[in-house]
Amino acid sequence: MTKHKRIIESFARNDQPLSIRKLFTRWLSSPTDAQEKNEALAELWEQTESFSEHTEQALKKTNERLFGEQRVGIRIPSALRWAIAAAIIAPLITVALSMLYVHDVRTSQSEWVQVTVPCGERRQLALGDGTQLWLGAGTRIIYPATFTGRERKVFIDGEVFAKVAHDPRHPFIISTSDANVRVLGTTFGLRAYNDDDDIELMLVEGSVSFDIDSPKYSGEILMSPSDMVRFDRRSGQIERSRFLPENYHSWAHDGSIYFFNESLDNITTQLSRRFNRQIVITDPKLLSLKFHVFLSNDRTLEDVLETFKMNKSIRIDERDNIIYISKK
Repeated sequence: MTKHKRIIESFARNDQPLSIRKLFTRWLSSPTDAQEKNEALAELWEQTESFSEHTEQALKKTNERLFGEQRVGIRIPSALRWAIAAAIIAPLITVALSMLYVHDVRTSQSEWVQVTVPCGERRQLALGDGTQLWLGAGTRIIYPATFTGRERKVFIDGEVFAKVAHDPRHPFIISTSDANVRVLGTTFGLRAYNDDDDIELMLVEGSVSFDIDSPKYSGEILMSPSDMVRFDRRSGQIERSRFLPENYHSWAHDGSIYFFNESLDNITTQLSRRFNRQIVITDPKLLSLKFHVFLSNDRTLEDVLETFKMNKSIRIDERDNIIYISKK
């Protein structure tokens, strides 16, 4: 049984987290290994004599697992619909997708590797092509132990600072739940946690194609050095601005903290991950309050909170190891 067939089979009856469902959908519909995936689907199809009377119901349930209950009515492309149907009515095995698609990072002969960075920590990662990645707190990455084919593709849920090894024949692609970052060789920072409202991309050098595919917005953004693009998943709005790369010191290297005109809600979410501390904003009116924050050289959480106190309307208290931000 091929790897591609095992992945498709195992997905159908295993309830996966939303991040895995989205990664599976992107993997199945992407052009990478298209022939192998088509052969696996054809083999699954041949194993079935006919559609059962429960196929439509099974398709609906699988649609819910793929896209979430709030989008049950979504139109599935015919090719993907056929693929799901074939996977559902074929003989299924019980090995979870997460066990097939990724392997423990300590296994040197694994085909795919998964790395998860706990909250409160950062980690550096070197890929086989020479690309250097710095992973932020609470980040999850899935990547092949050895790049094969026409693309170098990895899957990210979280924050990464990347120095991509130049290879014009094999584009490097970082895939998130609703966006792709495509480069040949460049340096950039990406924040794309599945649970966050925003995706943020900062290009330090080189060029980037930022391809967004979400219910609120679909399109490609070409970026040049010094460009920063922030995409709001809720509204579909794109915010584009500029920064000075020569003055930019990445959090990946010296622990710098950068927030460019971000809401207090987004900032506290990032700080909670970085410092592994619970932060509660008690007044909803403070959530959208915008801040510019720049602190270098691994400052403490208390250092960051001091910058908020410059706003005289904010009060910060700590009780039972929980930080509360409220209005005075």
